[in-house]
Amino acid sequence: MTTENKPSGNNTERLWGAILIVLGLAALLNQFFPFPFNFGGFFWALFFAGGGALLFTLYLGNREQWWLLNPAYAFECIAAIVLMATLNINGDLIGIFVMLAIATPFYYVYLRNRANWWALIPAYVMTAVAGVIFVSNSPLIELLPYDVTPVYVMFAIALPFYVVYFRNRANWWALIPAGIMTMIGIGLLGQGITYFVPVVLIAIGVLLLLTQMRQGSARPKETQPLSGPEADKPTENKK
Repeated sequence: MTTENKPSGNNTERLWGAILIVLGLAALLNQFFPFPFNFGGFFWALFFAGGGALLFTLYLGNREQWWLLNPAYAFECIAAIVLMATLNINGDLIGIFVMLAIATPFYYVYLRNRANWWALIPAYVMTAVAGVIFVSNSPLIELLPYDVTPVYVMFAIALPFYVVYFRNRANWWALIPAGIMTMIGIGLLGQGITYFVPVVLIAIGVLLLLTQMRQGSARPKETQPLSGPEADKPTENKK
């Protein structure tokens, strides 16, 4: 019994051949009859988007070729950037998209295997940078009397240390940089860091002293019996 060997990917090749022909004809027509919009930008956006889709289709045909996902994702990101530039999207939004596009694969690596915790480092850095771009260019900034970008940066630096501590309370050292960055951020937020930090340090010191005094007062005190055999025993203070 024999089976007929059909060429794999025959329909895919026909589909993408037709797409390339349509794009080529559209580009040729634009040379003689210019379109009333920036066809070049849309053409290249479609070109890269089609290239990324083709690579992803090849990956679906053979999952062992996982490396195809890297150029496929890169092509789709380039297509999105070209499209946003063609549509005259604000450059700050494009910058935010680029940072998040770089961070997304690292988040994917971590979510696929939680042992790859290292992937969270570049992912969070890129996400934090995207946040800096957003905060520094947000229309809400104009409503505030000062720039809150430094405040965001301080809190963004402190957050990973808090995560390290709460995931494992044995990592108490993480509270030191987290607390310092948080105090600086709150001080900047209140525009009074010169007076705020010393006050916070004094408040923390007083809190520690009160906690120690409360623990000391909560300890049971040894009482000396007034009568009976126990009263006749010599104590440590008696000679």
